[in-house]
Amino acid sequence: MIFDLVLSIFLLLSPIIFTSFGFAARYQWYQFGYFSNSINLLQLQFFQYGTVMLFLVALFSKPKRLFQDKYFGILFALCIWSVFLHPKTIQNFYNIFLGFLLYYLVVTYTKNAKSILKVVVIVATLNTLFAILQFFHINLIYYPKADIIGLMSYKSQLGIYQALALPICYTLNPYLSIIPLIGLLLSKSVTAIIPAIIGMAYLFRKKISNLRFSYIYFMVFITSLIFLCIKSFNKLSLRFDVWVVTLQMIFKKWLYGYGIGTFKYINSKHIQYDDPYGLYLGVTYALGILGIIALILFLKDKFIRIKNNALIAQGLLVSCLILVLCGFGYSFLDYPRLAGTIIPLFAFLEILKRKENYEN
Repeated sequence: MIFDLVLSIFLLLSPIIFTSFGFAARYQWYQFGYFSNSINLLQLQFFQYGTVMLFLVALFSKPKRLFQDKYFGILFALCIWSVFLHPKTIQNFYNIFLGFLLYYLVVTYTKNAKSILKVVVIVATLNTLFAILQFFHINLIYYPKADIIGLMSYKSQLGIYQALALPICYTLNPYLSIIPLIGLLLSKSVTAIIPAIIGMAYLFRKKISNLRFSYIYFMVFITSLIFLCIKSFNKLSLRFDVWVVTLQMIFKKWLYGYGIGTFKYINSKHIQYDDPYGLYLGVTYALGILGIIALILFLKDKFIRIKNNALIAQGLLVSCLILVLCGFGYSFLDYPRLAGTIIPLFAFLEILKRKENYEN
C-alpha cells in the first residue's frame, strides 16, 4: 500500500508541480550546470527524483506480480544499442532509463490500480478550474498567455491530459466526464480533440451500432473534423512542413536512426524545432525502422487479449487508445509532465491484460 500511496502522490504532482524560481535553482545548477525560469526543468527533476523515490519504496515492498513483457525488453535493448552507435546520446539515456524503470515498477508493485486512477480525476479538475479562470483572464500562477493552458504550461498538453482523463472520469462516474470535457474544449487543441472524439466513439460503440444513431454521429464527427482542420489550417500546415523534412532525414538513415534526443530542424524563418511533432516519427528518427517496429509491437501487445469487460477497465483501455492517436501529432513522451502520467497508464493496461480484478 505504501507504493500505491507514493505513486498516487507522483501522479498528482508530476503534471502540475510548480514553484517560484528560488531554492530550486541551486539544484538545477549543480545537476545541469545552469538554471532556468522554465517550469519544464523543475518538472523534469521531479520526474527523475520521483521515479528514484518509487524505486527506493519498491525495495521495501513485496512484488505483486512477475514482470513479463518481452517487447519492453526489445525496445529497451534497442535504446541501449542506439547509445552504443551514437555515444554522444549517453547524456540523454538517463531519462530514457528512468522511463523504463517507472513502467517496470508500476507493473510489478501496484496493488490497486482503480484507486490510483482517481488521482487523474483530481488533476483534470484542477486543470479545468484554472482553465476557466484563464478564460476570464484570471491568471493565478502562470503569466497571461494567448492560449488557455490550465496548469500544463502548453495548450496541447492541457488538451492531451484532459482527453486521457475523459474516459477514465466517465467510467468512474458519467457526470465526472463533464470536468475534463470543459478543459479539453477550452484548450482548443485539435491534437487532443480529434483523438478524444474517436476514443469516446469506441467507448460508446455498442450504442452507436444503432443505424440511425450511427448516421447522426458520423455526420457530427465529419462536420467537427472539417471545422477543426479549417480552423487550425496554419498550425497543421506548419506540422506538415516539419513532418516532410523529418521523413526526408529518416530515409537517409532509416536502419539505425540518428540517436535519442538529437532531432533539430531550423526552417526558412529561422525557427528551431527540437521534436518532429509526432511520437512515431520521433522514435523512427532516433532508433530507425527497428525502433518503430518494436514500439508498435509493444503498443499492440497492450491492447490484445484483454478479456476484462469491467467499465473502469474499458475506460483505461480507451484512455490509452486516445494517447496512441495523440502520438501521431505530438511527441508527448518528450515532456515529463505528460510522461509521468502516460507511462503508468500503459503499465496499468499491462496489469489489466493479465485478467486482474477491476471492479465495476
